[in-house]
Amino acid sequence: MFKKVLLLIGVYFLFAPTYSQANNSSNGQDVKQYVERETAQSLQFLMTKFDNEPGVCVRAGVYCNPIAGSVTTSNNMINFNLHHDKGIEFNRSLLNFLENLYVRDGGMVCSQSPPSCSLDDKNCKIALTCKQH
Repeated sequence: MFKKVLLLIGVYFLFAPTYSQANNSSNGQDVKQYVERETAQSLQFLMTKFDNEPGVCVRAGVYCNPIAGSVTTSNNMINFNLHHDKGIEFNRSLLNFLENLYVRDGGMVCSQSPPSCSLDDKNCKIALTCKQH
């Protein structure tokens, strides 16, 4: 297991672009989008419980910061209504995590409202319902 972790870390650093690539841009918006994209790609989301209620969090070092909203479950269904201010790339990564977890790995069928973010990326939402088929 330890060797696999080291190999994954080594592969990441071997192929990860450097910040200087983004820093060479004369356009501040390009830099912002690059940093958001690179940050979102390295995010680790986890399903967990907060106050005995199901939830989703994002790893930040040794901490797992909860994502605001609600997660409701029943015997054959799970429903997510989540919101955050982390931007569209974070939103895409979060949606990919949930779909992979419940569709690919869990064999469920999911339906969703289109994930969205406000123009300033301060109000992002995901509404997703997954059911056993």
